[in-house]
Amino acid sequence: MLNPSPFPVAGGSVLMPSTRATLRPIVFDVGGTIFPFAEFITSGTVSREDLIEIFLIGPGQDAYAHIDPDQVRLTVRTCSGGGGGSVATTTGYGGFPGIVAERSFMLTDLPAMTTIPFVVGAGGAAGTSGGDTTFGAPGDPWLVHSFRGYRGGPVDADETSHWFLMSSSGHRMPDAVAVTSHTWEGSRSSNPFGPGKGGSASSTKNLRGGHASTMFPNALVLGGETSGTDGLDAIARQWDSYGSGGAGAPVTNGQGGRGGSPGGGGGASRAAAPAWNKGNGGHGSIRIKAEYWEVF
Repeated sequence: MLNPSPFPVAGGSVLMPSTRATLRPIVFDVGGTIFPFAEFITSGTVSREDLIEIFLIGPGQDAYAHIDPDQVRLTVRTCSGGGGGSVATTTGYGGFPGIVAERSFMLTDLPAMTTIPFVVGAGGAAGTSGGDTTFGAPGDPWLVHSFRGYRGGPVDADETSHWFLMSSSGHRMPDAVAVTSHTWEGSRSSNPFGPGKGGSASSTKNLRGGHASTMFPNALVLGGETSGTDGLDAIARQWDSYGSGGAGAPVTNGQGGRGGSPGGGGGASRAAAPAWNKGNGGHGSIRIKAEYWEVF
């Protein structure tokens, strides 16, 4: 059974209410302080033993080798692939960003000698939706799933519909009120907790790609600013940083910018067949962070 509030103490003892000891979380660096988390950008499998090696006993992990795996809590965060922007329309909107989902559990809640499958969603090509990202299989108590970022489309009614559908699947961007306004630069396309949305190809709407991770100053990534500008990829070593949205291209035969990775939405294009790397959404990712609780 997964432990929703793991506060293990060395030796398996329990802190009684009368103790004055304080617990603090220690976040593992991976590979000799190269990254504070492990990240997967292609699909595959992983096991409990793999994760013990990554975080406890692998190269550069000498400082953590003494820690009992029973004391380690994992946080798995999935991000789906961003949607590609619309094509061949002068009123189109950009692709929706990937959705971010998260779950925490103890490392030893994963079964020994068992591979855990995971799927990392691809970014959608221009005019197509991104792919779902999943850690684990249906029915697994450690399952984490992010629903895909929808593609861009030609009309406001579709955008509003997709907005609400994504909200029911964990989408945490501003709501779809006043769809035709777009009066504040990047406001409707920016995301406080994840990747940014693609910009519009309409001359009456905001072409700018959405900013990513606006709630976190150290993780903020700005969206594409001018016609067809690509979004930017996440900032390295920043757990909360994601790809920003590509700018739309409201000019004749304009090609929207690609979404940054992970998860940024592609900008909308007026061109019917944008180049392979224009208007597409950013690929998804799976990030795994490990921490243990020590007494000090």
